[in-house]
Amino acid sequence: MTNLKFSGEVAEFYRRYRRGYPEAVLDALVTEFGLTTEDTVLDLGCGTGQLTLPLAARTRAVVGMDPEPDMLAQARNAAAGVPNVCWLVGADSDVRALELVLGGEKLGAVTIGQALH
Repeated sequence: MTNLKFSGEVAEFYRRYRRGYPEAVLDALVTEFGLTTEDTVLDLGCGTGQLTLPLAARTRAVVGMDPEPDMLAQARNAAAGVPNVCWLVGADSDVRALELVLGGEKLGAVTIGQALH
């Protein structure tokens, strides 16, 4: 069986054709987690940023984390001009390392929109 990688042209196609999230979904996330412009959110398995970027408009900052560098490269391109997003190569096993970066700050939420890994 072939191991499908989310790199190269696959990452480009994913960015181009993967649907985003309706405003109602974003509203529900903000309401359910009580997110404000003071919160930082981790979007785990963020892919090319379909959930990361709209969350950035509603929070202080969003960390987009994905194990595929090519997916993050597509996300960075899509995020041009969005100052409150950072992109990290990593997976669920790397989340604890964020404690070092965040210091005493807690995450307002961790989202996993659609992670196929």
